[in-house]
Amino acid sequence: MGLDPVPGPPFAFSLSETSIRYAAFARGDSGVELVEFQEVALPPTAFGEGVLGPSLQEEGSLRAAIEELLSPLASPPDEASLVVPDSWLRVVFTEADELPRSAQERDEVLRWKLKRVVPFKVDKLRLRTLEVEPLAEQTAPHRLLLAFGAEALLSQIEAAFSAQGIRLGRISNVSLSLLEAAWKSEGRDGTQAIVSANGGSYTIVFAAAGRPVLYRFKPLAAAGSSEALERLVRRELRLTRTFVERHVGPPADTRMLLFAPAEQEAHWDGWLCEELGIGAVRRGSRLVDDERVDAERIAPLLGAASALVA
Repeated sequence: MGLDPVPGPPFAFSLSETSIRYAAFARGDSGVELVEFQEVALPPTAFGEGVLGPSLQEEGSLRAAIEELLSPLASPPDEASLVVPDSWLRVVFTEADELPRSAQERDEVLRWKLKRVVPFKVDKLRLRTLEVEPLAEQTAPHRLLLAFGAEALLSQIEAAFSAQGIRLGRISNVSLSLLEAAWKSEGRDGTQAIVSANGGSYTIVFAAAGRPVLYRFKPLAAAGSSEALERLVRRELRLTRTFVERHVGPPADTRMLLFAPAEQEAHWDGWLCEELGIGAVRRGSRLVDDERVDAERIAPLLGAASALVA
């Protein structure tokens, strides 16, 4: 009847301002295995500045890159999932007393709520929601995980794939896809967390019983020096710890996976242990055991291909 979650297609693309990647997976008795991986660089002029993520300046460049990516494939997919950077697809939590049954009325309520917490024109955004467990001290009966991105950018990307005969079903961001990859590897029981860090930002997600409880995306480009960056990260992690201890449980009981460049791993390891009280931080690079491609490039695609779609 379509009421239970079902596996999405085992094909996934990831897109950033610099490259586009494709991975095909096979579902077997032992899990999901990588069958094929391709990557193509994008020209530096493909994307320009944007308020929420970049703007697609050269749609022809993206279409050409997709065509080049698909050309070696014996059987290109006709449907796939897409992963985009966290800065392109943002996530916030919101609460609601009542949710209208009408899709249009529900959308109006969510846009009104979103307008109060983000500095973007909400009528230009695409919204998707997932209801999660309410917090113990929350007064409203509904708590929603609300994802939003620029409608113009997402529509242009979909059109570029559609021109190659590919329908994009599920669009997610890197951090939520990494969480799916962790769930695929370890199951959804207990409390899990992932940290996805790069030079310009980091995202931390805590999940309990298979549902996100906390999601924080923090740009770091304005931090300046390495000392200022460390102070900023440590302060944000202390705030995160306060929330986690109140609403999730002891951070030491959390299974933490870190995805960060190799040269940053030691710093993040120390910050997470000292400021969050995490007992042990495990490297996300161990999540994917395949010598053909490193975890940073393949893990979000694995998560997207492993996700159950309602």
